[in-house]
Amino acid sequence: MSKSLKDIGEFGLIKKLFSSVTRKDVIAGMGDDAAVVKVGGKLMLLSTDSLVEGVHFRFDWFSNEEIGRKAIEVNVSDINAMGGTASYVLVSIIAPSRFPVKRIEGIYSGMRSVCKKYDVALVGGNVAAGSEFSITVSIVGEVPQKDLKLRSSAKPGDFIFVSDTLGYGAAGLGLYHKKVSGYAPVKKRYRNPVADFSKVSGFLGAIHAMQDVTDGLVADVGHICDASKVGAVLFADNLPISDSVRVVAQTLGDDAARYGMFGGDDLVYVYTVAEKDIGKVQGYLIGEITSKRGVRVYHQGKEKSVKGGFDHFLSP
Repeated sequence: MSKSLKDIGEFGLIKKLFSSVTRKDVIAGMGDDAAVVKVGGKLMLLSTDSLVEGVHFRFDWFSNEEIGRKAIEVNVSDINAMGGTASYVLVSIIAPSRFPVKRIEGIYSGMRSVCKKYDVALVGGNVAAGSEFSITVSIVGEVPQKDLKLRSSAKPGDFIFVSDTLGYGAAGLGLYHKKVSGYAPVKKRYRNPVADFSKVSGFLGAIHAMQDVTDGLVADVGHICDASKVGAVLFADNLPISDSVRVVAQTLGDDAARYGMFGGDDLVYVYTVAEKDIGKVQGYLIGEITSKRGVRVYHQGKEKSVKGGFDHFLSP
């Protein structure tokens, strides 16, 4: 019996479909937030991402403009996570034939507002009919050689930092799923993630490996570990989690540390730094890179077993 996507998961599928590219102009392909290709004397960054109704957003939770803004923010975040800045995007929309034009106009208004904020040009795209609404953004950026950050650059002894507080994505999602009223600031933060590159752009030279947190901290640190052939220890009690997220976790009968460890869509950056360079960076120290493979989590003084983060084919 042949395996299904449920059996191998999103990242297993990616490994099956995308092998290493041996062209000299391809610096990095599969395995990072964006591909890196050399064009002339420049390093260009290429990435693509899709937002699907019912998976990444719901129209009864998000405004049209918020959906458009999120579509661009998550793609800009991928470029930033490589140390670069975004330049151009193309947008493909799939929509049912009776989908309201006004709603699409609102989504594009949101996309254009974020493009203007980051000085990104929306240069083209495509529209096609389908049974479900989705947005696919392809993005092009640029990075100086000295600023390029790859997941494969972490080293044993590095310390692990995150650029900002964690858990808003999971907390907001939980509130909507359980139809809990109130908590407007948390819900707003969930609906409006922001790729705040300024949190790391001032000290890129001190960073070894970096990526954005979209699948959950444990999963994304795991991606760095896999690419760098190292392991990691994370300290759940050190996670930067706001009081408002802790209150939501308590209200929902959950553990705020779990939101920080496994919640996605926070769009913060996780990065590794040599001990000698700790004084050069900002952020929150949450763990350490080790030579022992695998990601281990310590919570309240005990090692906890962990299982990834969000996977499109394994997550419920």
